[in-house]
Amino acid sequence: MIITLTGPSGSGKTTIAKALIARGHNVRMLTSPTTRAPRATDIKNEYEYVSEAAFHRLLGQDAFLWTAEITGVWHGTTELSLHRALTDDNTTWIMILVPDVLPKLYAFAEGMGKRDTITSFFIHVADEAVLRARMLERGDAPEKADARIKACRDYEQEANESGVDYIRVDNSGELTATVETILKRIDG
Repeated sequence: MIITLTGPSGSGKTTIAKALIARGHNVRMLTSPTTRAPRATDIKNEYEYVSEAAFHRLLGQDAFLWTAEITGVWHGTTELSLHRALTDDNTTWIMILVPDVLPKLYAFAEGMGKRDTITSFFIHVADEAVLRARMLERGDAPEKADARIKACRDYEQEANESGVDYIRVDNSGELTATVETILKRIDG
């Protein structure tokens, strides 16, 4: 099973993923190659840190289902890692994704007859005061927090127009309540 978490900056996707991994039996991040340096906040096995040359070799081998270059740093998801995840009936895999790659994931899974093994959650924070407080707490300047909140509204609109059938989860309250909501949905 693959769980996808999509949502704007500050919605708590990484925090939720960490909590799901801590609480779940055999729950892991689907590892993705990246050219960026490791960060203390990265989730174990979230990334495979590679050189730009190694990333471009994989790119030249058509190994990726999708890639993104963001401010000079490359990220990607390989078809091989997705194939392994979609055929692994013993692990719940978590992916944090942007809306525009979800149709590619669904099409790939559909080609394997595994579309029903993916559950997509859209994480949002309905209370903008909570979102702003989170951004300020992580060190954003007030003007930057306000600009990011506007970008969050745009991101939510993009998700609404993506055609993805998200399960929407409000993460304005306690993290444990959000995690319980997600666990109930995936446990049936």
